[in-house]
Amino acid sequence: MDVLSFTRELAVEASVLLRERYADRHLGEVHQKGTFSDVVSDVDYEVEALLLKRIRQAFPEHSILSEEDGLTDRGHSHQWVLDPIDGTRNFVHNYPCFGVSLALLVDGKPDVGVIALPVLNEIYSAKRGQGAFLNGQRTWVSKKSEFQRGLFATGFACLRAEADPNNIPATAAILQATHDVRRSGSATTDLCHVASGRTDGFWEMNLSAWDVAAGVLLVEEAGGKVTDFSGGSLDLHSGEIVATNGLLHESLRNVVGPLCRGETG
Repeated sequence: MDVLSFTRELAVEASVLLRERYADRHLGEVHQKGTFSDVVSDVDYEVEALLLKRIRQAFPEHSILSEEDGLTDRGHSHQWVLDPIDGTRNFVHNYPCFGVSLALLVDGKPDVGVIALPVLNEIYSAKRGQGAFLNGQRTWVSKKSEFQRGLFATGFACLRAEADPNNIPATAAILQATHDVRRSGSATTDLCHVASGRTDGFWEMNLSAWDVAAGVLLVEEAGGKVTDFSGGSLDLHSGEIVATNGLLHESLRNVVGPLCRGETG
């Protein structure tokens, strides 16, 4: 089975379902999770059930990590990492920035990544070593090389009320030093925008593997660079990420890394 084609088709199926629920505002119940700002809707569970069913039918031996269902560890070298709706708060507030994120890790590294942005009717896809694509057309990161002229994106995870240090000082610094900062409320959306050259870089903290696994591969296959705040190889479970067009990577990382980690002096 062509895993990339399977993943694209699954993302399209999930995207169609989400567009229907978004259009008719059929959300079911909306539940609070760990904090008052961390919510999950019945649609999250509906989409996740669809994803899990299809993957388990096609690849019963593979492990799966999904946001709501948790980890099903089969002890296999292949592991799916799923987020049925990244940007649930946007979804329940009728704000159009949210996505479905599907990644297949091989020995812990993203090998296939697909993100669907339902309202934009966009499907981003990548296979390691084969490039990144937007609706079937090759996509690339931006060529911006002047940091002051950069347009960047960031976010504030659900843990932001409890985070110490937090992302506010870094955001203020980038707002003052560059063209501007965008905040979509969806890390998968932000990573897609780096991969397609709409923004020049993205950083965030307190993220989970399902927020970034697919987007990391998209940015890298589009010619960009992804690291942790120190500039080292990204651990999907570390919670921190800097993703850029590569040309502005060190400039962005040198500002946001120390501030997000609360380093002084």
